[in-house]
Amino acid sequence: MLPLTVADQLRQAISDGEYEPGQRFNEVRLAAELAVSRNTLRESLSLLVSDGLCERIPNRGVFLATPSAATLGDVFRARAAIEPAAILWGEDLPVDALEDNVRAARAALDAGELGDVGRLNQKFHLRIVAATGSSTLESTMSRIAAYMRLSFLTVIKHVPDFHAPYIDNNAAVVAALRDNGREDAAHLLHGQMLHTFDEVDALLREHDPAYLS
Repeated sequence: MLPLTVADQLRQAISDGEYEPGQRFNEVRLAAELAVSRNTLRESLSLLVSDGLCERIPNRGVFLATPSAATLGDVFRARAAIEPAAILWGEDLPVDALEDNVRAARAALDAGELGDVGRLNQKFHLRIVAATGSSTLESTMSRIAAYMRLSFLTVIKHVPDFHAPYIDNNAAVVAALRDNGREDAAHLLHGQMLHTFDEVDALLREHDPAYLS
């Protein structure tokens, strides 16, 4: 299995919340779980280090990154540029699928499945970027989504239903697409991105001492 493929699998696992910020990777166990050689795994982890998702500490190993103020701000600036642009110019914007996503998220919230609410929120935004038809942007967004998940894992320890209000945000984007067009929807989403950063930043400053280090 190629290191790029393994790196993609690990990014997806991070996005799915299978690892905790700051967690050390047991390379022997992980290589066995993925059925790859340790050399392949090391190359894959090096790719995640270059992404900023992992940190290699000499004589200690590779650890999943913890959120930092500088990186999180950079990530949100990227999202605030990429996602509204995808709404404006994506050739195959799946409005019906986005609306289905909102309904599924409401059902998950009603059922108390807060983890699913978070995953569906992430899927909503990934669908928007996929509308560009650009594999480069999709790859970039997968790295962004993995880092966002690390940040959210810290937040939801203190605010378990953190993602619940974003169902209404996503519904508002869908409504804007249907009623007012892409430009209004893009403007709305851009504002939501900036507001979300303010919320996440404030919560991490309050609850995660390492965030400002």
